[in-house]
Order: sequence, then structure tokens, then C-alpha cells
Amino acid sequence: DGWGEPGGAGAGGDLVAFSRRAGQTECGAHGGNLQVGWLNGRAGHEPVFLDSWVKTQSAVDEGGWRPLSVLYSLEDGQRQVLGAPFFYDAESWPSPADGSGMSPDELEAAFSAQLLEHLRPCFRICDRVDDASLVTRVVPAGGTLVLFDSVAVPHEVAPTLSGERYAMAGWLHQKVQEPPDWC
Repeated sequence: DGWGEPGGAGAGGDLVAFSRRAGQTECGAHGGNLQVGWLNGRAGHEPVFLDSWVKTQSAVDEGGWRPLSVLYSLEDGQRQVLGAPFFYDAESWPSPADGSGMSPDELEAAFSAQLLEHLRPCFRICDRVDDASLVTRVVPAGGTLVLFDSVAVPHEVAPTLSGERYAMAGWLHQKVQEPPDWC
């Protein structure tokens, strides 16, 4: 019947994933902090996480404390801070004048600006597909189950060219990170 063959019944609908070689480390999330990008390093790609609950003293906010954000990676299970803490109103964090949000390029530039200068050229946001991406194509077949971290792995599903396809998707999430008591 030509199932899965070009022009045959059920043609198309491939899952294409663009992963990174991350070695033996956590990716997607760490301690409730979302992964926002990758650093291209000597040993492959290192996940970069965003912690938005960094406690800093502030004369501006009532109570004397202000939550800031910081980017970090993991080395031997320990957090390695990759730049100075920042707040969404920092000069280094751009806000589009029309309030529409940022394009992927603008978001990558905004996070990159928060990093130590020597790390900036090595940074890529999670959904950036480039020459360093490892491409995996999964041709749909009955009884196939595919599990992956949709935050850390950019992906797409090709259109179904003929026939009918049915898919079921689900998401597993970590517990939502609660604001600290001091906030």
C-alpha cells in the first residue's frame, strides 16, 4: 500500500529533532530553573539556566530585597554563574517599544548581553538550529513512542502528504517554582 513511501499512503509527518551533544549533564531544567540556551564549549554544549530569584539588597524596593535574574551553567553539579545579576528593566535587557515581545534573534542577543564578555559569542538560545545541531528524523510507524525534552530540543513535525495520521502528545512538567519567602 506504499505506507511511509513518498506519495504512498501515510507519506510525510516525520518528526525532526535538532539536539545538541550535552554530555552527562542535566538539561531542560535544573532546580526549577528553566534552560534558556547553550554554551558551545570544549566538551560539547553546556546548558545555560535562568534563575530569576537571586536575592540582592536594594534601597529601591520596600523591605530592602529585590529579586534579580542570573544565568548559570553546571560544573560537577555546582552552579557556575556566567554573568552579573540583572533585572528586566536593566539597560542591557531591551524591551521592544511596541510591547510585542522579542524575536528569537533579539532574545538571544538580550540573554547574551547578560553573560561575561568572553562567553557571548558561544551562546545560543535553546530553539536555535545551526550547524552544531544533531539532526534526528523519526519516520512515523504504528506503535512508535518518542520521548524527548521539548524545551531543550528544537523540533518540528513535517506535514502529512497523503493519508491520515493520528498523534497523541503529552507534557510532563516539574513542580512550579514558588517565590521565596523574602520576596
